[in-house]
Amino acid sequence: MIDILSLYLQKQIKIIKDNLLIATKNFDVDAIHDFRVGVKKVKALYLFADDLSNNSLNVKKKLSALRKLFKTTGNLRDIQVQIELLCKYKKKLNIELSDFNDYFHEKEKYFERKSDHAIKNFKLSELDKLQTKYDEYLSKQKEDKIFNKAFEIINKRYSNLIILSQHFSNIDDIHKLRIRLKEFIHIFASLNKDKKLFSKIPVAYIELKRIGEILGTWHDKIVFKEYIDDFMKKYTKKYKSKKDNYNKLLKKIIKDIDNDLSELDNKLKEVKIIDNE
Repeated sequence: MIDILSLYLQKQIKIIKDNLLIATKNFDVDAIHDFRVGVKKVKALYLFADDLSNNSLNVKKKLSALRKLFKTTGNLRDIQVQIELLCKYKKKLNIELSDFNDYFHEKEKYFERKSDHAIKNFKLSELDKLQTKYDEYLSKQKEDKIFNKAFEIINKRYSNLIILSQHFSNIDDIHKLRIRLKEFIHIFASLNKDKKLFSKIPVAYIELKRIGEILGTWHDKIVFKEYIDDFMKKYTKKYKSKKDNYNKLLKKIIKDIDNDLSELDNKLKEVKIIDNE
């Protein structure tokens, strides 16, 4: 398991470096996405190691530089997703929303400048340090102990997910479930080559991934709605003649958000708590 974790981290760090290089040229949508997924997986690996060490790794400090870059590029990624969503909704509803499109592209240019500055000021050596620190920690662990501890952690995290899924009552709870589920999926995926561990943990992995996808599309639409609200609040007078189009778009978004929540509720009922016996 120690070698599996180290190699997985090495793979994610390479993905981050490769996509940062691409992103500096043209802010390619896929590169920004893949970079951020790589960061999420690195964070998940560190959180898992922190669990193994009984929370002694000071993860927040070790990942501070990477987290800062992740946050800055997150604004750009959000806008890129919103532009894609806008194109889909314009086609679905057959309405003209060029002003909203211009609004998004202005924000995109702003966040590109912010991201460009952040990427150029990020030292790739920070990533190498993360690999070194991670390997140093793993080298001090015994394989049998880390295996048993990993089994306990996966079970605990999964059980916590079930508790979260059964008791959310507002949007913040759903966001928390989304983040914790992503962490769990990334941790679980990093261990998938350890057949012995996998054989002991009957996690509903496929169902969890689908729940993660639903939560992802739900989150994108929540952000989209926030941008619509912001646009309409600031530019209502200027685009009064087109207000019907924006109301139609808003109505459709709200309906789709409700549909996502209904699908989420149905999928959550299918997931069973791990049998710890």
